[in-house]
Amino acid sequence: DNFEGDIEQAYFTYTINDQTSATAGKFLSYLGWEAFDVINLYQISGGGGQGLYPAFQNGVRLDYNQDMFQAGLAVLGDVYDNNAYDTDDRGYEAKLKLMPAEGATIFLGYAQQAVADSSDDIEVLNIWASYKTGDLLLAAEYMDGEDYRDSDEGQVDVDGFLAMANYTINEDWQVTVRYTERESELSATGAAVDDSNAWVVAPAVTITDNLDAIFEYRQDEVEGGEDTDTMALKLILTF
Repeated sequence: DNFEGDIEQAYFTYTINDQTSATAGKFLSYLGWEAFDVINLYQISGGGGQGLYPAFQNGVRLDYNQDMFQAGLAVLGDVYDNNAYDTDDRGYEAKLKLMPAEGATIFLGYAQQAVADSSDDIEVLNIWASYKTGDLLLAAEYMDGEDYRDSDEGQVDVDGFLAMANYTINEDWQVTVRYTERESELSATGAAVDDSNAWVVAPAVTITDNLDAIFEYRQDEVEGGEDTDTMALKLILTF
């Protein structure tokens, strides 16, 4: 049997000065409030922007960082295809991140992806904000995708919204409550594809120094479809 593998990320960064750096290789997208790695999520399931979040990408990027301000620009082989290395249908990403006060963050991100044999580029707008005070973390996110290519429906326009709160009860326990909405329609006709929302409650506990557990209860409501209730358990072992 032939072995097939993939490199998740591999890049090098050149520090130009204290604020500016250039990176080339395969790296993680700027976009998205929720973490890419499941071990860093506050809950188990994805939110309203699921599908619109890019993952790892091949390309080059330039980043500028200060204490209260960050900016970045990336030129990519493809926004969504992490195995694209050429620039025939190149993509772009840009970010602006502000930290105006202690515990507060505002993020604005944009991605554009050319599509072969089409004049309609994929465009994604990502806005999120978070605020942490003491043991309480609040966050909200909006994602808008124009002419996104859905594997099942084809070319769609997507809007996703997320609002969440995470509270640390003590050194062992924390709980997350999250609300998400998602609407999508066919780009060509405007016909509805998806109109849904979901509530999540996810308590998490540290069992030992290297074992954590997250339990999630999720309630989905789908316009014109079947509502569902889901329970899930995730164990995270670190070593």
